[in-house]
Amino acid sequence: MKVIGIGAAGNKAVLNAVQLKAIEAKDCLMMNSTTKDFPKENEVVDALGNNIHIECALISSIGGCGKEREIGKDIMREYLSNRNVVAKLKDFVTENEDHVVIVTSIAGGTGSGGANLLGKFIHTDLFQEEGLVMDITIIGFRGFNEDLRERENTLNFLKEIDPEFTVQLIDNSSFMKSCDGNKVVAEKNANINFAIRLSLMAGRKIAPSSQNIDATDLYKLVTTPGYQQIEYAQLDTIKNKEAFQKAIKDMIDNSNGIETVPSCACFGIMLNVNPDTLNYFDFDYTYLKSVYGQTIETYIHIQYCDDVTDKYEWMAIIVSGLDLPVKYLQAVYQQYLQMDNEITTNKSKNEDFFAALGEIKTNAITPSMNRGRNRKGVSRRGTVVSKVLQEANEEPKPQRPVTNGNVTMNKPNMNEVLQDDTPTVKNTF
Repeated sequence: MKVIGIGAAGNKAVLNAVQLKAIEAKDCLMMNSTTKDFPKENEVVDALGNNIHIECALISSIGGCGKEREIGKDIMREYLSNRNVVAKLKDFVTENEDHVVIVTSIAGGTGSGGANLLGKFIHTDLFQEEGLVMDITIIGFRGFNEDLRERENTLNFLKEIDPEFTVQLIDNSSFMKSCDGNKVVAEKNANINFAIRLSLMAGRKIAPSSQNIDATDLYKLVTTPGYQQIEYAQLDTIKNKEAFQKAIKDMIDNSNGIETVPSCACFGIMLNVNPDTLNYFDFDYTYLKSVYGQTIETYIHIQYCDDVTDKYEWMAIIVSGLDLPVKYLQAVYQQYLQMDNEITTNKSKNEDFFAALGEIKTNAITPSMNRGRNRKGVSRRGTVVSKVLQEANEEPKPQRPVTNGNVTMNKPNMNEVLQDDTPTVKNTF
């Protein structure tokens, strides 16, 4: 599995995952339209203080897209039109790989605009000559929906997703409750959630056992097209069936993804438990099926704490092939319309500055107070300087044009300007 992070959010997520050892740096690539989110000298420091090299690709030198998805699309198209770029991309992915994960913010510009295009290119074009099709998973961070453009970008991003892709969404705002509304901490927790998902998708948290999810089972779970939900929770001491059922319910109800509908194609359950805990597990998957629907395929992996490095108990589920919930998209769209209406309404209430200025009367000062012209040498006919010029029978040189783009202001007589021998400066912008 290869991982590509695009844009600021994607870059940060990949760096964090490498540092937490959820994925190896050699399997990661960072793309952006600015270098500010790349690690210094392309080196990331892991938890043990070791410097690890990570590949970084500057897809444009424009310094970011300013949340404009169309710019993100344009620079990604231009980037992928370069033969050298395509050759390097093939060297990174390799034809022996079968799965590429692309992670990005869905509300920004560079990643939100370029992720789907990159995914389609890798999916069908990158190894077309070799007759290979690459599976694509897109993991999108849904931001805090702070402005109208973020909501609009979210909707357009979801509209453009290829139906052959596997899609996950991580809702940053869902972490706000657990960190007292601190957005910086919420983003960090969202990145940790991404790292856990990657480790489960790559099979890094499972060990050989008598009840296995094998490599093909995991591959099918991870790459089934449609919306995908991955949940993980550590278990407190489980003493009865009710406690286990509550743990499962809490894990799903406190999901950091989006609300789903019962429509899954397959799901897998992974358990890292003590043998006695299994006595309380519901092998009929009652609550799982009530939330995600009847499944075509079910896989289960059970490993025991005594046999693995993880001595604490945990459980995880991977649910694949879900439909993107229409109600969720409709809710985002209604929020978008409401915010748009509020902005439009507020702007219409504001009086036009120049229209209001024209109504302002400024005649409170009486003529008797305008005594400046009574000074010696100043008269209604002009200043002393103008009198001297008149007496010398000279005319002031014409004023040169002041330009602003194609608009000419204070434009003098052109015949007089042509007679002026002052060298002109060409506007190069």
